[in-house]
Amino acid sequence: MANAIAHPEFSTFESRVESFQKSKVCYPRITYEDFAIAGFYYHGPGDRVRCFHCDGGLRNFQLGDSPYIEHVRYFPSCVFINSIPKVEVPVIKEYVDPRELKARMELPQIQMLIDLGYSPVVIRSLLEERLATVGDDYPDLQSLMEDLLSYKPIEENITKPTPPVIKKTSHPNPTSINSDELIKLLNENKVLKEEQLCKVCYQDNMDTVFLPCGHLSCCAKCAATGDVCVICKALIRGTVKIFL
Repeated sequence: MANAIAHPEFSTFESRVESFQKSKVCYPRITYEDFAIAGFYYHGPGDRVRCFHCDGGLRNFQLGDSPYIEHVRYFPSCVFINSIPKVEVPVIKEYVDPRELKARMELPQIQMLIDLGYSPVVIRSLLEERLATVGDDYPDLQSLMEDLLSYKPIEENITKPTPPVIKKTSHPNPTSINSDELIKLLNENKVLKEEQLCKVCYQDNMDTVFLPCGHLSCCAKCAATGDVCVICKALIRGTVKIFL
């Protein structure tokens, strides 16, 4: 259930405060009560905290950070954080170099979307917004397509992209596949499985997305051992566990 409480043992304000008191971790001008009000309890190691309701995790807190604002910023769909009085979350946009945007528009996967019928104007707008607010690319093509399908135009002359009609092709009869084709399919399947493995231990599947960079590269166990993304080396502020 989407509204299910992930960690009911920390449902009370007092239990969350107590978790920090036991840890004795010092935060930069952030009180344990500030974390508890925002729904966080101490998870560890280091300064890692986790929401008792949505299970969203954050770490590497810096001077000036607000647990409430960071909770809203990274986990806006959390039922608990949306149940308490709203505080305006500032959106910090970075400058996007037009040359970087042009290079991304020329990527094969972007050209494929354009060839399928998606608006290049909308795609460019989404890429620019992503770079300005998150500072990095979409983690995968599926994430971009989800934003394309839910895109709401600001200007009247830009219409929401309509998903292209793709003709279904019939699957080949397994009995008609020769040995060479079978070996090729098996190799492709092996490659796909290897691509899903954690890029640190290469044992468990990747299931943890780093925030704010959005990269998916580690299993939960390995993600908890570092402070920077293994792909872009950006400082990890939070993590989200996904199910593939």
